Amino acid sequence: MTELSWEEAVNAPYVHCAHCFIFARSDRKVLYDGRYAEKALVLMQLRFDGRFGFPGGIVEPGEDVVVGLQRELKEVFQIALVLMQLRFDGRFGFPGGIVEPGEDVVVGLQRELKEESNLDDTRFKLEAKDWLGARLENKGGCRQPVVLHFFALEVTRSEFRDILKAALQIDDDEVCGHVKVPLYTMREDSHDNYGFPLFLKNQFAGQARDQLLEALVKLGVMTQDEVDAAVTASALL
Repeated sequence: MTELSWEEAVNAPYVHCAHCFIFARSDRKVLYDGRYAEKALVLMQLRFDGRFGFPGGIVEPGEDVVVGLQRELKEVFQIALVLMQLRFDGRFGFPGGIVEPGEDVVVGLQRELKEESNLDDTRFKLEAKDWLGARLENKGGCRQPVVLHFFALEVTRSEFRDILKAALQIDDDEVCGHVKVPLYTMREDSHDNYGFPLFLKNQFAGQARDQLLEALVKLGVMTQDEVDAAVTASALL
């Protein structure tokens, strides 16, 4: 890798790509009564191929580098079909959390969605019919067995865009960001089996990976064969 000066870089007769490190310095202490220094907020994105990267992209031939980067920054933030979040511990999970003792499960989930994703609870209301199932978890450091309920909220693309925009306004120490899940398997020479199979290589909280796979089939988003093929491809990466 050769380091270039600004003049050398902008005048080089090659393809140009530009990406941006968007951040905000922070002196806050977060989690567990301020045990950890936040240091800074850094924005990254989950790419189409299932890998993480910085926002940006290819600068068009003859286009100013800064103008091209500005255009890419406007283009790359798109809506998703399946919403997951990057948690404080570096793992992926679904929005939600612990239901308080004596609290109705649906009411508790609605409260957690408001806290973690800024979900408009007057516009998007969950009901018992949205329940997909539950599992009893008795490991992973749990002091006692925990019932893991899983719900599905189906919305239109326009509504999804509104939900994602609202989620960007949240300031919750437990949530580092919301991401889209790439639900396709790429078949390119240098990206073979990227996309969903590569996304599945990430670390997931609790049962989130299994919940994702099962929900995709239950809701008819993917067939069981498609999910099985993605899991197999993921294991080979």
